[in-house]
Amino acid sequence: MTWTLYDCVQTLNESASRLFCSGEEDKVTEALAVMDESVIPCLHLMSRDPALSQEDRETLESIRSHWCCCLSHDMDESLQVKLGEFLPRVLDCSAETVVLKDPPKIQVHAAHDLCSRLAALMESIHSTSVVRVK
Repeated sequence: MTWTLYDCVQTLNESASRLFCSGEEDKVTEALAVMDESVIPCLHLMSRDPALSQEDRETLESIRSHWCCCLSHDMDESLQVKLGEFLPRVLDCSAETVVLKDPPKIQVHAAHDLCSRLAALMESIHSTSVVRVK
């Protein structure tokens, strides 16, 4: 299976939604951080793409609809306030600039560990040796 940007955004959105709906303060904070740092900037970029396919447009609308539907759920007042502050950022993609954060810096010694982890993951997925890191 090939993952597209849209698949990743939708998966991140679903994870953030589960965290948000848990109602636990730390999970809600994490959900909003994921949305603010990863999903919303991608929504802004995707909505500006003139060559966006119909399937991708439907993905964008699905994400927006999902968060709007949260308004009809029973939740704490503090959660409703956070949703009310957050929702306009999901719906309004007319901002002139999109701010993307730089990916985290990886220490040189950590890069080897990440490569080893990737190799192990790929082997477990494909049941074959894909990459060897020396």
